[in-house]
Amino acid sequence: MSAALGWSRAASPSANRFHGATTPSRAAAAASPSPRCGVGSRPLGKRDTNVVVVVGRRRGDGRGRARGPHPPRAAFPIFLPLSEWNYPGLASDAAVAVASYIVSDLIAQSSERKVAASSVDTRAPALVDPSPSAPALATWDARRLRRYATFGAMDGVFSHGWYTWLDDAVATWPGVATWPAGGVAGGIENANAAGLRVAESIVADMTIFAPMWCAAFLTTMAVLAAKDGHEEEEGKEEDGVRGDAPPTRRAENAPDETWWQSAPRAARKRLKEEWFTLYAADAAWWIPADVIVYGVAPVQFRVGTYAAINVVYTALLSLWAEKKLLKELALAKALSREEETSTS
Repeated sequence: MSAALGWSRAASPSANRFHGATTPSRAAAAASPSPRCGVGSRPLGKRDTNVVVVVGRRRGDGRGRARGPHPPRAAFPIFLPLSEWNYPGLASDAAVAVASYIVSDLIAQSSERKVAASSVDTRAPALVDPSPSAPALATWDARRLRRYATFGAMDGVFSHGWYTWLDDAVATWPGVATWPAGGVAGGIENANAAGLRVAESIVADMTIFAPMWCAAFLTTMAVLAAKDGHEEEEGKEEDGVRGDAPPTRRAENAPDETWWQSAPRAARKRLKEEWFTLYAADAAWWIPADVIVYGVAPVQFRVGTYAAINVVYTALLSLWAEKKLLKELALAKALSREEETSTS
């Protein structure tokens, strides 16, 4: 798999290929009679052979020890052999992400409960038409927490792989690893190179990872909401109470349609109607936040940094996503009542 993606472990360290680019090793640079830096200002000397380490920032192995340059991974880490997976780092990142999503949704639910409580007129409760969210906010929504915890586990695993892969990949991209180091001018150039590295990471994040993340979030939430709605409906029918139609507008479905049959339609609907809005909000929030994630946090702490920032973002996202679901639920209820009125 890794060879098909453009990197072979048998490749020479002096010619590591990544997306068609060839990066010479330090030994090859030192052996060359007059290797020149990327800006062409002067030949590189013996003391300049550490430029890759200076600009690329020696990376940690997750246990506090620095390690030197190594062949970049063009293969996404989840495609590596199982023996090479960083299981402790993967497990800790997944756990941190799950915790951040649970905390975020608890914050969102708490905010919704306060708003719902303040909107109820206690002086004349019989005359008040409760909002569609009132029944759901009477108690904590465990199904909703489960949805966000499930997606949090997925996000933690893939974010761990993404940050590991991107840290290896961006160091090999042209224009970053070939800046010279030496004196005040070298320090300025190194700072510019570090800034360019952060900018390239953010661009890669917004063009590769963020679109897939938005699609995964909407699809996962639609599928799990369809499943939860189906289970809730069946539970009410077993108790002899007619269940409310879930957000998938089950009134339009066949009577014997299962949740996994209606879930793809719900996912396509949410992707079509909400993907661009979510991506625009994601870019507005994460482009500034990624300056901290990529510019300050070491690679082994990036998922933790991402999770800390993500608590606030996901709380807002939870409020937005659940509000959309409640609107669809209210619409489905209205359609169901109209059908009952017309048939009676």
